[in-house]
Formats: sequence, C-alpha cells, structure tokens
Amino acid sequence: MFKGKYTREDKRLPIHCLDELELKQYENIIIAPENWKSEIRNCTLYRYEFNTKNFNVIDKIAGYYISEEIEIPIDIVSINNCKKEIEKTNTKLILLTEESMMKIKSDVMENTNKFSIIRWSNMKK
Repeated sequence: MFKGKYTREDKRLPIHCLDELELKQYENIIIAPENWKSEIRNCTLYRYEFNTKNFNVIDKIAGYYISEEIEIPIDIVSINNCKKEIEKTNTKLILLTEESMMKIKSDVMENTNKFSIIRWSNMKK
C-alpha cells in the first residue's frame, strides 16, 4: 500500500506504532492490511522482465513505465513466497488494522510525495 524510501525528510511519516530507528535500516517500507497476511504468504506473483529501451517513466515512485511498442518479455519469474522475497530486498513489510491504514493514508498523502496507494480500493478484500 505505502511503498517508498524512508528518509530523514520524512520525519512526519505517521507510523506511530513503530520504532523510527528500526525503520531507518530499511530501503523501502510496504504497509498492507493485516487481513492480507495469508494472501501475501500464499499468492504466486509473476515478475516480467523487458528490454528497457522502449519504456518511458510515467511515475517512478509508483513504478509506472510504458512502451508504445509491443513488448515481449525477456524473462518471466514465478514468485511463490512473497513474504520471503520481500525480506530479501531490504524492505520492511508492516501489516496493520484497517483503522491504522486509514490514518496512515491520510497522513502520508498530506506529508510526503513518496508513496503509492494504487491498490487502496482492495484493502477490504
């Protein structure tokens, strides 16, 4: 839900229940609803790798890149244990209640531009 670098400038990042010093050791933070725990652990994701020459960045923080050409993947990787893969990338996964998620959504949108909430509508699923 929230993904982005946690830097000194983000002093107002509203993760009140977490130790700020602990968070500084991570390159990225992902915050998701606690009811997604089993889905994160049990889902299979597919990572597609493409030649980057035709792609243009639309939103670097959200990870949006587009190509106006038909692209064929160079590689497709199946990821079966998402939680384990997240841990390999110096990323902190934080699972919170819906109430905490709504507070964070509001505070993050007001205090930083380093966020993506592209799947916010799926929070209750």
